[in-house]
Amino acid sequence: MTEPAIRALGANNGLAGTQPVSETTKHLAYAEASLMLLEGLLHLFVARGLLTTDEIIRTVESVIATKQQMIREGEHPEISLVANGVLSTLANSLAALDSATLSVG
Repeated sequence: MTEPAIRALGANNGLAGTQPVSETTKHLAYAEASLMLLEGLLHLFVARGLLTTDEIIRTVESVIATKQQMIREGEHPEISLVANGVLSTLANSLAALDSATLSVG
């Protein structure tokens, strides 16, 4: 099985040769893509009236509390700390969506 490859831009902004992607980069790309998809779906759920922003934010806050407990217990503290920040950013994004919806409607 061959390693996935990414294309790098050449000097003239054309595609140059490919470079193998490290396992870390691949995992980070999956994580980023997953979070972006999740955020998009949550925004869609709110727009379609399937869930309220408050319901989603309460759920995210519950996950944040779980991550904070994991930090206190020393369970993957560095990862849990970063995940806590990512979740807080997600909650803030959803709160901003709610504010934007209220000001438009």
